[in-house]
Amino acid sequence: MKKRILTIIAVVALAVVMVVGLVACAGKKEVSGFDIDLAKAIFEKEGIEVVTRKIDWSQKEIELNSGKIDLVWNGLTITDERKENMQISIPYLTNEQAVVVKGENASQYSKLSDLAGKKVAVENGSAGEETATDIKDNKNIDITIKGITAQIDALMEVKSGQSDLAIIDSTMAGYLLNQTNGSYTDLKIVTISDYEQQKEEYGVAAKKGNTKLIDFINTKLVELQDTKYSEVAEKYGLTDRKVTMTWTSTLTGDEWKNELKNKKKVVIGYTVNAPMGIELDK
Repeated sequence: MKKRILTIIAVVALAVVMVVGLVACAGKKEVSGFDIDLAKAIFEKEGIEVVTRKIDWSQKEIELNSGKIDLVWNGLTITDERKENMQISIPYLTNEQAVVVKGENASQYSKLSDLAGKKVAVENGSAGEETATDIKDNKNIDITIKGITAQIDALMEVKSGQSDLAIIDSTMAGYLLNQTNGSYTDLKIVTISDYEQQKEEYGVAAKKGNTKLIDFINTKLVELQDTKYSEVAEKYGLTDRKVTMTWTSTLTGDEWKNELKNKKKVVIGYTVNAPMGIELDK
């Protein structure tokens, strides 16, 4: 009897291990996208592995300062406030915010007053949140702002009818809404004619004071702009968002590696923000 009990316990234990293993495998993601591909082109030639870490966008500065990540490289809009709190690269891509609604409701939105009384989904800590706040506080439009964890969730809010519209990066909206067999073909970007859209620029951010690391990234961005940079932009349909980059480096060697603590890897914080950061099941 004792032997039988032990056998049963062993079988149960094996089953548990197999289930846990399957769950773990199912949870693994392969991360790619414009930003990730470009980062790999820069660092892997230096013998440094690019490792991705999914973050809460509203916690990006905390992640950098704690050392959990080395860089935020995920469609980060450059602002004066962010430049005060993080070390940010030269601009490498342009963007603006997009208002996304259900396609069947698109004709209802053409001016700011059409947004009155609507629920607006935005990513916490994003340029979309800043735009929604500007519309509410400075344009005096009575909207309800719903802050959520990621831009992809903002689209799901609109798709499911939980929010009337989302304000997210145009790079992401244009990419996802134009996927022929994608999940968001029923959504549409609308133009608000009486709201002047501000042009934005993306940059790479490191911990404040990591000037040599950003100097290195700037230098490589300029070196690659006619080769890998253009190639990756074409791959993800972002050719029209390229910028001409210039930079005068002060580096004299590999001292930038000191700001990675001479590790053989660089940890990049990202969110699901196609085409900048894309998750695929392994």
